Amino acid sequence: MSSFHPIPVVRSVPSRSFVILIPALIAGMSLVQARVDFNHAFAPSETWVKAPEKPLRDDISLNGLWQFQPVALPAKYRQGDDPAPELTPPLADGWEKTPLKVPSSWNVNSFADRDGQGGDFRCYPSYPKAWEKAKMGWLRRNFTVPAAWKGRRVLIHLAAAAGDLQFQVNGRDAGKRFDIFFPFDLDVTDLVQYGAPNEILIGVRKAELFDKRGQFGRRTWQGGSFWGQHVVGIWQDIDLVSVPAVRVSDVFVQPLVDQDSLEADITLHNDGDTPARVDVSGSAMPWINLAPKEGIDAPVPK
Repeated sequence: MSSFHPIPVVRSVPSRSFVILIPALIAGMSLVQARVDFNHAFAPSETWVKAPEKPLRDDISLNGLWQFQPVALPAKYRQGDDPAPELTPPLADGWEKTPLKVPSSWNVNSFADRDGQGGDFRCYPSYPKAWEKAKMGWLRRNFTVPAAWKGRRVLIHLAAAAGDLQFQVNGRDAGKRFDIFFPFDLDVTDLVQYGAPNEILIGVRKAELFDKRGQFGRRTWQGGSFWGQHVVGIWQDIDLVSVPAVRVSDVFVQPLVDQDSLEADITLHNDGDTPARVDVSGSAMPWINLAPKEGIDAPVPK
């Protein structure tokens, strides 16, 4: 098992320490630099599990620095070949020295409009140029499951990841998924160790490798946008989540404005061995922002 231990960060944008140099005029009209340190989370946001849910479920962000290993396409591969090339296992000494900042697609810099400036995404100058053309690769990091989570279900929640994905936890298969935009969960309860290091491996093949010329074009998958057709990898948040065996797994609330009411479609999930009886109720309350309107804590959800 790898000894690589990245430092988690706050949600989708890393915490940063900014040094702001401010020109200031003093006696004699000489120019000096006044230093201001910004030691706070940049663009903070709530975790996947919201505060009112904490008594029943919990989460740990797996965002942060991951190891990355690009995998070369077979020499004889041509775009549009069917089937798609196989993703070979990662090499023990093949991991890049540059960490991958999750969430971000490893080829994100190649989507920039000009001068490395993206539109609604962040570019990373540290990423090697070769990553921009990589169509397959492996991601790896270690994580610890709290001992207090034993007896509950442990899920890996991905807000969005692009490509054909295969997951391994501690060397064992944890599931597969082909997606770009939609969130999904993987139940890894039987694969993790509690109170001890665990390793997650995620293999990714770019969606375009599954293009196949057909009656309605070359794409057999829903690209959705230029972004979805281009990016590859984990480009939204990833979390480790603890939930009870019997739980509400999804809620869709539809406002019926003309009836002055809300209609809730609730999905119940039972991972236990026996049937369970549950009572479902709810209440609607106004959301009142308690965060200050100005200052460093203004953007923090409260």
